[in-house]
Amino acid sequence: MFVVDITFEGDASSTETVFVRRPYVIVGADEGAHVVVGEMSAAGFCLGITRELGRQFKISPVLLKDDVAPFFLGGTYHGSAQVDVGPCTVVITALDLDLVLRENEAVDRAGVRILRRAFSDKVPDYPAVMITKPSRALISFSPDQPLVIGRSRMSAVRLDLSTVSLQHARVGFESGSFWVEDLGSTNGTFVEDRQVSSRIVVSPGVPIHIGKHATLVGVVSAEQIAQLDAPQPRVPSSSAAVEPDKTYPCLISVSEAARPSRLALRKGQRVLIGRDPSCDMWLGAPHVSRRHCEVEVSKAGLVTVTDTSTNGTAYDGGLLREGETHQTSADAFVLDFGTGMTVAVCFAQEQEDCYQRAQGDATAFSASEHSGVGAVRNAPTRVPRERRTTTWFNIQAAGIQQPETGVRRNLAVMIGGLTPTGRIAMVLAGVGLVGLLGVLGSMLAAGLRW
Repeated sequence: MFVVDITFEGDASSTETVFVRRPYVIVGADEGAHVVVGEMSAAGFCLGITRELGRQFKISPVLLKDDVAPFFLGGTYHGSAQVDVGPCTVVITALDLDLVLRENEAVDRAGVRILRRAFSDKVPDYPAVMITKPSRALISFSPDQPLVIGRSRMSAVRLDLSTVSLQHARVGFESGSFWVEDLGSTNGTFVEDRQVSSRIVVSPGVPIHIGKHATLVGVVSAEQIAQLDAPQPRVPSSSAAVEPDKTYPCLISVSEAARPSRLALRKGQRVLIGRDPSCDMWLGAPHVSRRHCEVEVSKAGLVTVTDTSTNGTAYDGGLLREGETHQTSADAFVLDFGTGMTVAVCFAQEQEDCYQRAQGDATAFSASEHSGVGAVRNAPTRVPRERRTTTWFNIQAAGIQQPETGVRRNLAVMIGGLTPTGRIAMVLAGVGLVGLLGVLGSMLAAGLRW
């Protein structure tokens, strides 16, 4: 987002350049600053830099002592600004976000594209994303280059919050509306109390909640920005949009190919799990059916899982075939989709913690020592398969459990394992083989005489 050049007094050659990819940056001597400059300790304040539309940004003092703001700070700057802070000079330059390297873009192609855009197109003001929580900032972007939101250094909108995943969500703009999709985050992405799984369309001005403590809004006009900057009525702390991910029952998965990783269920709601991008919980694996199963919650809190797949849905108690259902209102269980991909249905925090500790194991709720709210069944006892005596061959008599070496010994063991019926069949097969060889020999002799 910014390039910060720091030149120390009396030594113009000692300029240090720092690239900062954040919409809100603090520069100063405080240990909590994003760019720490020890020489600014005597100033008594840090520089707070906030991104605005296009290449605009604001600079404001972040006071550390005396509560006296420098008179020369404050206001909006365009492109770049220079601030003299005692023993050093700080030059801030706003970077054009539409000129950065795209995800998985080749460097040579990116260079040509960036040069063309830099000389032909003006810096876009709209569409833009306005961060309203935790700190206000505005990020303009080009419609052909969606924004990745997350805690990672490579995210276009970087949010330093523990409840935000490294790559949490992606926001774009198309046909006059914004769209958002969750990138498999831990704490989810929400729009109007609805948890986002696949890509959904969001109208300008509608809040998008990133995890628990971050909110952003898509804007397309100065009027919308002014309206969002106006004092807002206080939202009750019990609002479902504050911490909707802590409601139960819920679906949860630890698989990297599951999006979202947690999906809260509401009474009267029906959700789809499958490989189709339109499903409420997407499982990115080829062996998962496009619409694998449905999960429905009744008004009484009864959770019903209905299989709609080709090969069935395995769970703690067995296997659901197409159209079959499983119901429960308190007992947690795990849906097993194969190759380690599982989804748990949980009714309480301790059940969710148990599944997380088991790292998504299909038997997470089957251990006999697991107890508490919603404790479930013990694992079914698996009886070893007995060795069978078939009509043709007696495996036990063959002595396969004690392998021997030598062709003659192995042949004797195999013959010894034959039942009377098997021996008769072997003799008949031998007679048939001899007869077939005789016919082939006769035909060969006749051909030679001809």
